[in-house]
Amino acid sequence: MPSVFIFDSLWSFVIVIGILLLGYTLNNKILILEKFNIPPAITGGLFAAFVITLLHFNRISVSLSVPQQDMLMLMFFSSVGLNANVRKIIEGGHSILVFLALSAAFIFLQDGLGITLAKILGLEPIIGLVAGSITLTGGHGTAIAWAGVIEKNFGLNVLELSIASATFGLIVGGIIGGPLAHKRISSLKAKCFNSCASTVKMPQNSSQTTTSVEILKVLLALIFCVSSAKLIAQNVVTAEISWFRMPVFVYAIFIGIIMTNCLELLPKCKLEKFSLDFVSNLCLSLFLTMAIVNLKLWHIFDLAIPLLIILFFQTMLMVIFSYWITFNFMGRNYDAAVILGGQCGFGLGSTPTAVTIMNSIVAHHGPSNRAFLVIPIAGAFFNDLINLVIIESYLHFLK
Repeated sequence: MPSVFIFDSLWSFVIVIGILLLGYTLNNKILILEKFNIPPAITGGLFAAFVITLLHFNRISVSLSVPQQDMLMLMFFSSVGLNANVRKIIEGGHSILVFLALSAAFIFLQDGLGITLAKILGLEPIIGLVAGSITLTGGHGTAIAWAGVIEKNFGLNVLELSIASATFGLIVGGIIGGPLAHKRISSLKAKCFNSCASTVKMPQNSSQTTTSVEILKVLLALIFCVSSAKLIAQNVVTAEISWFRMPVFVYAIFIGIIMTNCLELLPKCKLEKFSLDFVSNLCLSLFLTMAIVNLKLWHIFDLAIPLLIILFFQTMLMVIFSYWITFNFMGRNYDAAVILGGQCGFGLGSTPTAVTIMNSIVAHHGPSNRAFLVIPIAGAFFNDLINLVIIESYLHFLK
């Protein structure tokens, strides 16, 4: 008879914090993790997920209840909006447009590769689409949503496959982004050193501190954005305004954008950037740890060899595209290196994974305002729209 251990929300939160601290400890002890910018949330989360998986195969079930996960996710996306000054968005408009074009091209290739390999391996072409942008660029939420659509229209039950594929992408995306960015940054540093170009310097971190008052102001703003976003989402559903129905995190982003630009008119009420980033990073790290700990890694073992082959080639496509194409088109500089790391995160996993990777990179190499403008805005909203259009186009072609 299997043993079952169920932890309530408070004990689960305690365990998650401990797992995140374990991630920091492992990164400090295992130099290769630190060197290649593997985020502590991914290190600790994967370690715990593997332990839970081993227990699962020994007929011991561990269940964590983390109702705080959605709240932390919405607080993170609210911080994306609060960091998005309209002036900065306009200044970075060209970079955002270029990156969106690159994202669209990548998603098109991702789905094309999946369908082509599925046909070669003797699978239904729609399986290639499931092992493409539906689960990799889309993530778990999109994967589950499309599984129902595919079962209804094509008669294929792909729910387990979708969850397993999305899990694979989240893990691999979180692992490869840091090392690829590290390699590019090391190359840039070597070129600067060899050419003795004293005018070309890598950005450096500066030590900063914050106060309890600034932290409270940030928490007030974030919780206001989250509460307002949920209220709008509820009213949109109640009023049946279908054209305005969007994921709650999208409302949170736009409320944050409106708030931060209104606060620009009130200098005394402006949020201190360091405090905002501090709280945002904490929320993001806790959210991602919760998400990874709850991954059922044993689903990956259920994937058949042909599907693992497709996912392997999808990973290779991500590596080649981000390392060579994205880096070159985004400027062949430090910002481009951070952006390529972020693209690995959400091109195979999720936007929070992307930002976590970039946080780890800039913690070691210095700030990149351009990367943190481009990736969250493109990855959190526009990329989902692009993905939807491309998926619909391929589905129409496959019918």
